Amino acid sequence: MGLRRKGRELALQALYQLDVSSDASEASLRRFWEQCEASARAREFASELVAGVLARQEEIDRLVGEVSEHWRIERLSRVDLN
Repeated sequence: MGLRRKGRELALQALYQLDVSSDASEASLRRFWEQCEASARAREFASELVAGVLARQEEIDRLVGEVSEHWRIERLSRVDLN
């Protein structure tokens, strides 16, 4: 599996975990990165993706809400939303 694909997979898993646990703390993310099986480069790429999403989460949610027809953010599955 390529570096970027693995990184995107890890980022999705991390975002899902943060969403389900309602704990977006650095400690929670650190535990996730320590437990995942991936190269350091894949974890680094995933970490950058997660940081970008967390920094712009309100904007992303607004944009998704604007283009999702007949679906409110609250109705989307967590996997789809993440």
